[in-house]
Amino acid sequence: DSPTVDFLALPHFPERRRHDDPFADLVHSDSTANDAPLVKLDFHVMIRGGLAFVKAERTYVNKTDGPIEAVMSLPVSIHAAFFGLSAVIDGKYYDAQAKPKQEALETYEEAIDDGKAAVLHEELLRGIHSLSVGNLGSGKTVTVTTRWAELLRFHDGTGQLRIPLTVGDVYGISPLEDVDTLTTGGPTPEAMLRIQHDAASIELAEGNLCHEEGDLYFARIPGNAPIELRATDVATSELTGISRDGRLVTLQTSLYDKQRPPLNAAILVDRSGSMSCRCTYSGDNYETQHEAVVRGLREVQPLLMDGDHLALWEFDTDCDRVGELNSNNPEEFRSLLSKLGGPRGGTAVGRALKQVCASEEGKDVLLITDGQSYDLDVQQLAKSGHRIFVVLVGEGSLEANVGHLAVLTGGDIHFSFGADVNQAIQACIQGMGQKSIRGVRCDLDESGLPGRVVAARNNASIKASWSQVTEKPQVSSEFSEAVAAYAASLAFAGAEEKWAANIAVQAGLVTYLTSLVLVAEDAEIQEELPRTIKQLLPSPRGTRLYNSPPSTVAYASQSRAGIRHFAPPDSRMNSFDEANRLSDTGFPSSPIGDWDVYHGLHTLDTTPHPIFKSPPSLDWDTIVWLGEQIDWNSEGSMLVRGKLDEIEEEVAREIMNLSDEVADFVDQTRMSSLQDSCIFAIALVAYAVQGTSKWAARVYRKIMRDYGRMPEFSGLLLIYARWITDEWRNPESIINSSLEMSQFEVWAGTVNMDAIPEQDRLLAREALLYIASACGKSDAYEKGDMAIISSTMMGESFGLKAKRLMAIVEHLCDAGLIKDHSIEFDQFRIELLCNK
Repeated sequence: DSPTVDFLALPHFPERRRHDDPFADLVHSDSTANDAPLVKLDFHVMIRGGLAFVKAERTYVNKTDGPIEAVMSLPVSIHAAFFGLSAVIDGKYYDAQAKPKQEALETYEEAIDDGKAAVLHEELLRGIHSLSVGNLGSGKTVTVTTRWAELLRFHDGTGQLRIPLTVGDVYGISPLEDVDTLTTGGPTPEAMLRIQHDAASIELAEGNLCHEEGDLYFARIPGNAPIELRATDVATSELTGISRDGRLVTLQTSLYDKQRPPLNAAILVDRSGSMSCRCTYSGDNYETQHEAVVRGLREVQPLLMDGDHLALWEFDTDCDRVGELNSNNPEEFRSLLSKLGGPRGGTAVGRALKQVCASEEGKDVLLITDGQSYDLDVQQLAKSGHRIFVVLVGEGSLEANVGHLAVLTGGDIHFSFGADVNQAIQACIQGMGQKSIRGVRCDLDESGLPGRVVAARNNASIKASWSQVTEKPQVSSEFSEAVAAYAASLAFAGAEEKWAANIAVQAGLVTYLTSLVLVAEDAEIQEELPRTIKQLLPSPRGTRLYNSPPSTVAYASQSRAGIRHFAPPDSRMNSFDEANRLSDTGFPSSPIGDWDVYHGLHTLDTTPHPIFKSPPSLDWDTIVWLGEQIDWNSEGSMLVRGKLDEIEEEVAREIMNLSDEVADFVDQTRMSSLQDSCIFAIALVAYAVQGTSKWAARVYRKIMRDYGRMPEFSGLLLIYARWITDEWRNPESIINSSLEMSQFEVWAGTVNMDAIPEQDRLLAREALLYIASACGKSDAYEKGDMAIISSTMMGESFGLKAKRLMAIVEHLCDAGLIKDHSIEFDQFRIELLCNK
C-alpha cells in the first residue's frame, strides 16, 4: 500500500518468458516427486450430435508442512475450446473469470502476494496448457474442474475423441521456461471415466465400458495413456446453446463427401528413434510404431485411384526422398515402401517439412509422425502455401506445433489408435480430397460480436450462427454452454485480434490472448510464500527398443550472455566454484576460458560518482550471477525474513559480503540509515534476477510490502541499483553531471525539502539533481534559467512510469524548487527556482 513500492517501476508481474538455459533441461531433476499433490483424476464425457463436452476434475492435497503452488503443464487437443474453470476450496465453490492474459497473470500473482488461494488456467502454446493452484495450505484439499468442448474426428461414419494425458520425450529446445515444460516421470494416477452419448455404440480403444444407469457408462483407466473413444453411427444433428450474453447459438455439422478428386501430395514419414516405441493395441503382435506406419501405407494402396500422384519422403535428423508411389502397381508400391529405413536419430521435422515444401512435389503434405518435437517454426512453414495434414502415431504423441501448423495451413490432424494407422491415413486422404478452406470465415456485427461462422475441420464442415439478444436469457445447461463456447472458439479463430480478445473474454475461453483465473477471497490466508511443486506427467506406457539416452542435440543451444556456470574471476565470489560443481555431472567444461567470457562481459569504469567517495567493488553482472545461484523457490520464505541458516554456505557468505557493502553505501550517502542491510541486499539480488525468475520476483515484492513503508528503503534501492549499473557514468545519459562533490554539497545544503512528503524526499532530491545536471549542460546555472528535459529519458533513468514521474515533478513544483512551464510531446520545460 505504500507509494514507495513502485519506485523501481519493475515488471512486477512479468510476462511468460522463454526458457533461457537449455542445459537446465539436461541436468534437471525434480526432488519433489514424493510431494506430488495430484491424488485424484476424474473425467465425464457427454457426446451429442458429434460434439463432445468434457469435464476433468483434479483433486490436489498439500502433503507438506507449508503452503505450496502446484503447477501442471498439460498436452491438450488443438481444437478443444476450454471455457470453464471452477474450484472447491475448504468446502466453498469458486468460479473463474476470463481476463486478458497479462491481467489474469497479474491477478493470480497479486493473490499469491496476498496469501490467498488462487487458480490460473492459461495457454502456453497451442496444444499445451498450464494449470496452477497457488497458496494451498498445509494439509488442505482443493478440487479443480476444467471444462472444454470439441468436435469428434470423423471417418467412415465413426467419430473419434482423444484426450491426451501424457507425452513422450520431445526433441528440440523447449520454447517454455523450465516450470512450464512438459516433463514426465511422475506417478501414474488411476482415473475414473464416465460417458453419456447418443451414438449407436461407443468403445474404448483399450478396456471395457461398464453400464452404470440409463445412458451412463463408466470405466477405470490408467493415467499414463490417452483416453481414446470411438463412436459408431454418430448423428450430426443441429445443436443449440445459449451464449453468456443470452443469445441463441445454432451449430450445424456436415460430414465430408467420400467422393474426391485425384491426389497430388507428398507423404513424409517419421523414422526418428522415438518411432521405435511399441505400438499399443496391436494384440499379441510386437510391432513398433514405424512398422505400423509402413503396414498402414501398404493397406491404403487398394484405396488409391488413377491419377493420384504421391511422392514418398522420410526423415530423422536428415530428410531424404525415397521415390514416387505407383498406385496402379501393388508390387512396385510395396517395393518402394520396403526402402523406408528403420528408426534412428532425432525428430528434425521442421527442416524436413521445409525441404519437402521447397521441392514443390504436390500441393499437400501428409506428415506421419509422433509429433514429439519442438524443432519447427510454425509461422514460417505456414507461409509455404502447402496444406499440411498430420497423422499422429502412438500414445506419447504430441499435438502441439504440428497440429497448430495443420490448422494454419488449412489441413487437418488425425490420430492412430495404436495399430490402426491405416484408418488415420485414410481419414487424412479424405480431407485432402476436399476443397481447401484455409482458416475460418467469420462475420461480426458493428459491436464486434459474432453473427455467423463457417469452418472446416475433422472431416466436417461447420456452420454457427447467433440470434439477437433475448430479453430474458433461457436457463442454460452445461451442454448448451459447451455448444456456445465451441461456436465462440470458431469465431475467435476467424476474427481480427482487436475483436478476438473481447470474444474470448465474453465466452470465457482460454486462448493465446486470454486466461481463466479465480481467487478465493474468503479462504484462509497464508503468511509464507508458497513453494512451487511441479506435478510431473506420468511416463507413457510405450517403451523404447533402445536404451541410449536422448541426444544432447535435443537440448543444446548457445547460452545467453550473462548466464555463467562459474564464479567471476578476480572477485570475492571465486570461492563458489560453479564450474567444478557442474563438472561432477560428467558434462564437458566450456572450451572458452572463464576470463575470456568474464572480460567480454565487463568493462569496469572505476570513476566514482560525484555523490560517492569510492566506486562500488561489485558490478551488476556479479549481483546477477549471485541471484542465479539462489534457489528462490525453496529458500524464498527464509530469505524474505533475512534468514541465511539453510542457504548454501558460499552463497550466504556472498550475501553477507554484499550486505556489508550496502551498509558502507548507506553511510556514504549521508541520506539515511538502514537497520537491516541484509534484507536490503537480498532485495537487491532478487531485483537483479526477477525478470528471469518468478520466484525471485515474489521474494522482491514480499520484501517491498514488508519494508516498503520505510521511506528510505525503496529510494535507496533505486539509487544503489543505478550506482552499481554505472548509470551515472553513462556518457549518453543526461545525468552524467560535471558537478564536483563539494559543489553538490554546497548546493544541496541550500535546498529545503520540508514541503515534500517524507516518503518522496529521497527520490525528489535525486530528481532535482538530475534537473540541475540538465540545466548545467544547457548553461542554465542561474535562478530563472530554463532547460528542456526529455520526460522519457528521465523516466527510464529513474525507472519510473509516467504517472509516478509527474507526481515527483509536481512535488518539486509545489515546494517552490522548480517551475514546470509546459509539456510538449515528451518534454518538460523546467525553470530552476532554487539557488545556483
